[in-house]
Amino acid sequence: MKKIVAIALSLCMLLVGLLALVPTAGAEELPREGALLLYAQVPEAWEAPGLWAWGPNGNLFANWPGEAFTADPANDGWFYMYVPAGLTGLIVNEGFDGGAQTADIKNDEGFAAGTMWITVEETEDGFVGVIAEEALTEGDEPEYVPLEVAEPEEPGEALEGDITVHLTVPASWTAPCFYAWPEPFGGWPGLDVEAVDGYAEILVPAAIEGIVISNDGSPQTVDITEFDKGVDLWITVLTSTDDGKHLYELSYAPMVTVHIAVPNSWTLPCFYAWPEPFGGWPGADLTVVDGWAEIKVPANIEGIVLNNDGSVQTTDITDFEPGVEMWITVSSTTEDGKHLYEIAYTAPEPESEPEIEPEIEPEVDEPSFWDNWKWFIIGGGAAIIIIVVVIILLAGKKKKD
Repeated sequence: MKKIVAIALSLCMLLVGLLALVPTAGAEELPREGALLLYAQVPEAWEAPGLWAWGPNGNLFANWPGEAFTADPANDGWFYMYVPAGLTGLIVNEGFDGGAQTADIKNDEGFAAGTMWITVEETEDGFVGVIAEEALTEGDEPEYVPLEVAEPEEPGEALEGDITVHLTVPASWTAPCFYAWPEPFGGWPGLDVEAVDGYAEILVPAAIEGIVISNDGSPQTVDITEFDKGVDLWITVLTSTDDGKHLYELSYAPMVTVHIAVPNSWTLPCFYAWPEPFGGWPGADLTVVDGWAEIKVPANIEGIVLNNDGSVQTTDITDFEPGVEMWITVSSTTEDGKHLYEIAYTAPEPESEPEIEPEIEPEVDEPSFWDNWKWFIIGGGAAIIIIVVVIILLAGKKKKD
């Protein structure tokens, strides 16, 4: 009996041991042979560098700037991280929002499992990540710590077609760029935008999930992700910032046209509005043609001030119907030193020129024969009379002699 109990206990212990070898349920851990050990050597000022990465399933991390590297105690100045193999893009960054970063480090076929060394170098165009062709660290690999990668969400129904993004940027932005993800226009800073008076229209895939507007990469907006997908957007980049990144206004309403007539003495008329679609005071320059200027503005503006290059100005113009085309006439009359104005929602009738009655030439009678020749006849008769008188006088003088 004791032997049977001992055998049963042995079998139970063996079964417990076997169960201990079975992995528990939960998030699947990435085995070392399927991971990429990524080393990075960064500038000395980058005290806690981070990694941003993406692959076929989208971004590896939920939020920028990604995950922090771990300093390698065996190799001074080097940091490391284990990441899944197959990633197609990497950015090594300074580790905080708004910090420095490399340009995109890409491999369209995916970075294979193994070990890779990246040295961050500064160039005239910014920081770049240079991949080494041979090992740059010494010693054994750091302890393998699998990266906790969130399971990709089940893709929903893909949006098809394109949408139009109506974009307004500050006047000081000379090279606006449109970046979106998934990346329809390549890596950062994205598509060059040709803006006219700070306004542009861009055709983009309806499936985009996020947007960043920048001025050739810097400065830039915060991430724009809270918008209805698959519909046209109107985005105004504001001059106000948060942690160095520009804020924005977003609407689903179209732009409106404002027509402005200003006094003739205003040589440099400007259009200022809030929220600030054209940057700070005095706003966008206006060009007057035939007495009127016109400008396209976001439908969500709340107030307007027209001014002459920031000097003389109107009172605050807030009593208008939002989102409606309007005609504003600035009066030469002032109140407390500020010009008054009038608003209309239909084009004013052009001033008609007064009708000029044609001059009526007085009727002139045709001259008669007598009118044409009377002075000749009178003059000729007088001459004959004078001649006759002279002859008579001369004849009388001869008789006396």
